[in-house]
Amino acid sequence: MILVAVSNGTARLRCVATEGIRAWVAAHRETSEEAYIAVMRREVGLG
Repeated sequence: MILVAVSNGTARLRCVATEGIRAWVAAHRETSEEAYIAVMRREVGLG
């Protein structure tokens, strides 16, 4: 998503998040940065 946002040839800096990451957005808003990163790492198999 980030790659698309910066390389699509427009000046648009934001993209609409998909339903698939709604839980990650909520976790980011509701937990500490450390807890959020731990969740992301676990979800993608890095920890």
